[in-house]
Amino acid sequence: MIRATLHSLITSFKIASQALIIISILLYSLSIAKGAGTWNYIGNYNGGNCDLTFYFTIGQKGYVGGGRTSISIFKSDFWEFNPTNNTWTQLADYLGGDKGQQIAFASPVKGYVGLGFDGNAFFNDFYEYNPLTNIWSQKATFPGSGRYSSLSFYINGYGYVATGFDGNPKKMYGSIILYQIHGFKKIIFQVHQGKAQMVLLLERPDIY
Repeated sequence: MIRATLHSLITSFKIASQALIIISILLYSLSIAKGAGTWNYIGNYNGGNCDLTFYFTIGQKGYVGGGRTSISIFKSDFWEFNPTNNTWTQLADYLGGDKGQQIAFASPVKGYVGLGFDGNAFFNDFYEYNPLTNIWSQKATFPGSGRYSSLSFYINGYGYVATGFDGNPKKMYGSIILYQIHGFKKIIFQVHQGKAQMVLLLERPDIY
């Protein structure tokens, strides 16, 4: 509940030495220098007033997309922010359709987005974004049930996805699954009934 509340208000991503945070439609930057930080207002998010967006960073640019504009209206637009000239550019819409609260992470060269909720159903589809071609490609489907509010991050060639909610308040997931070139392949272990959290291991998605 706490994470969902924070996520509905704040979208953040890091570019070089700056942390960029969207609170509603306002964009602020936090510049870090020798341990001291200052906040500066740098403009509005061009995607409009929304929450439950996905976001990731590739190189010196930030990417934000999807989300919800009201309780029942979701969207799939996708935007790139360039901090060099403080501009937003609209890119190809997210291939997974109008959703919110997807997972998202990025390798050094590509972005990965999946899962989520459209107000009626939970999803387990998964997509790759190539900023060089501005093209989304569907990848192997997430092997668990559809869900939203999962955690995700990327470290040294591996993407990780953890926890999530699929509509059943009494059920949590504890699977670790290896992602190989042909998709999600091996369930290493599995725990249910809220005894463990789910972690997915995606093997070097940036080279596929």
